[in-house]
Amino acid sequence: MEAAVSPLPNDVEALKALVLAMTQRATEAEAELANARARASADQALIAHLKLQIAKLNRERFGPHSERSRRLLDQLELQLEELEASASEYDLAAEMAAARTTGVTPFELRRPVRKPFPEHLPRERVVVSLSTLADQVGAATATLMPLYRRIEAHVLAAARLHGDDTTVPVLAKGKTDTGRLWVYVRDDAPFR
Repeated sequence: MEAAVSPLPNDVEALKALVLAMTQRATEAEAELANARARASADQALIAHLKLQIAKLNRERFGPHSERSRRLLDQLELQLEELEASASEYDLAAEMAAARTTGVTPFELRRPVRKPFPEHLPRERVVVSLSTLADQVGAATATLMPLYRRIEAHVLAAARLHGDDTTVPVLAKGKTDTGRLWVYVRDDAPFR
């Protein structure tokens, strides 16, 4: 049976308070569920222990009869019945706590719907002069070439250069080739 859901408030602070209250209720219900499960688990262990003792006493009963073992057996069976009844109560309490925790409806965030631009605003569509990323990289390379030439002339005019050759994997047609990066550094400091 589902509980009636009241409409959500529009105030942010009220929503925060509602979420905090629901979180607190869920936490309390989960704690009750954990306690009920712990009690049920302890009862199950005791029930198993008592069943073993009863089985042992039943085996002894078919041997030499003893009035004491008969009374002990009756007492253990009565205690077992009580524990099984309380274990079913704990199971019912755990189910009820679980039903309370799963009965919470999730909060759904709705995004505001954007209004279309007014009709009186001018609209303009601009399509760019390049078709692929390779075209864009080529255009950038051509544009930056004068800067590259100036840096190259400055570095190579030094008396001493330090160079580094680094290999990198490069994707080729259906396989990976080895590419090389060369880095040069100008060093005008005196030799030490």
